[in-house]
Amino acid sequence: MKLFKKLASFMLAFTMVMAIAMPSVVMAADTTYKLTLQNTVEGHTYEVYQVFSGTLSTKNNKKVLSDLKWGSGVKADAYTETAKAKAETLTDETTARAFAKELVDQKKLSAATKTVQSTTGTTEIAGLAAGYYLVKDTDSSLANKNDSYTAYILLML
Repeated sequence: MKLFKKLASFMLAFTMVMAIAMPSVVMAADTTYKLTLQNTVEGHTYEVYQVFSGTLSTKNNKKVLSDLKWGSGVKADAYTETAKAKAETLTDETTARAFAKELVDQKKLSAATKTVQSTTGTTEIAGLAAGYYLVKDTDSSLANKNDSYTAYILLML
C-alpha cells in the first residue's frame, strides 16, 4: 500500500498540462531533452512513447508545444482526428489519464521510442525530441516480483 501511495503521488507530480499557442522562440532541430523520473525503484523497465511531436518554445515562462503532429510512438492509423484536435480535448488530469489508458488498452502505441532500466531514486531518460511522452512499465516485466506497476505518466519536454 505504501508503494501504491508513492506511485500515486509520483503520477500526480507529472500530470499533463496542455497549452497550444504560437511559438515565441523556436528551438534548434538538433536539441534533445531528458525526462527525470523521481522516487523510482530499481527493477523496473520503462518504455517511453512519443505521443505528440512539435515545436517547443517558452511563452510567459511556460513551455508550449505547437505545430502538433502525432508522435512516433502512436500507430499511423490509430486516430482519424489531427493531433492538435485530440490534444485540445486533454484539458485536465482526468482526460489525460483516460487518454493514456486508451492508448495502451486499445493497442494504439507503435514501437517504444526508448526503453530504460530504472535506478533507485531517480531515473533519467535522455536524447528525446520535443514532444509529449507516455512512460509505462514494460508489459509483464514485473511478473513474479514483489512490486507493482507504475501508473502511466504523460509529460511534455
